[in-house]
Amino acid sequence: MLATDDVRLAQRLYVETAERLRAAVGIQQRLLTGEYWYPLRLLCAHLHEAIDALATLTSTVSPKAIEQFLEGQADALEAFKNLRAVAGVDRETRKETALFKTRTRIGAHYENEAITRLLTRYADVPGYLDGTVVGSEVGGLARFIIADSLAVLMMIEAAGASLPPQWRQKPISQDSAPRLTLP
Repeated sequence: MLATDDVRLAQRLYVETAERLRAAVGIQQRLLTGEYWYPLRLLCAHLHEAIDALATLTSTVSPKAIEQFLEGQADALEAFKNLRAVAGVDRETRKETALFKTRTRIGAHYENEAITRLLTRYADVPGYLDGTVVGSEVGGLARFIIADSLAVLMMIEAAGASLPPQWRQKPISQDSAPRLTLP
């Protein structure tokens, strides 16, 4: 139940931040771009744990008993059957999913090798990494724009996507944003 509440909150934060980002300009746009991706990383962590919880549930309570409990709730029964298939995927296959990689490399932990690889790859490419630090007189409210950029690059890499070798540095808009290429 807690995981459901956490997933709902992460989804709501994602939608609310997206709306704020649409109206933002200047440094606010840069700050909100980083904040925009945080709920997605959080969501991946919660979904990963929810899959583990479901796998534990189905290994301790028979799936038949769960289906009987959900009888008369068609949407819940269909969701259970779909999620049960996901929870049954072996650990090695699961490690290759964008959900697992995002949760493990960026959401719940940090993978130093990936950070080093991406810093090396994009440090000299204009428009990808920005060393701006936003300071604040209020403790804990500083923001490192480069961390946001690296997190986004790590999520793109986790999804198996690629970016163009260079990108003109200008304000982000639908026309100037880098295009992702999925495999």
